[in-house]
Amino acid sequence: MSAGLAFMMLGIGSAAGKRLNSGQYNGTVLKSVSDPGEEDAWVMPAAMACFRSRYATFKSLLIEAKCKHPQLKRMLAAHDVKPAFDPKTLGAFLCRRADLPDSFEI
Repeated sequence: MSAGLAFMMLGIGSAAGKRLNSGQYNGTVLKSVSDPGEEDAWVMPAAMACFRSRYATFKSLLIEAKCKHPQLKRMLAAHDVKPAFDPKTLGAFLCRRADLPDSFEI
């Protein structure tokens, strides 16, 4: 699928998605394939699955935890879950799934 559609499905904006693809975050976080004639890169389903298994966006956590924004922020703070990358620089909140404690009900 196109990178733009993949970013939308992951719950991140296109600017944040492009930053993830750029390699500036210790390698490419979300791998894509570029075709010389195409304007938009393509993200393979395996790359999406790999990304989802390693990272969680704030939007995906809201859906998985079935809670509201303030409640999720409190839950993350209570478990000392920090963003994987600076949200202000990236433009999106991502945390590593490995950083979510087992007791975190998601």
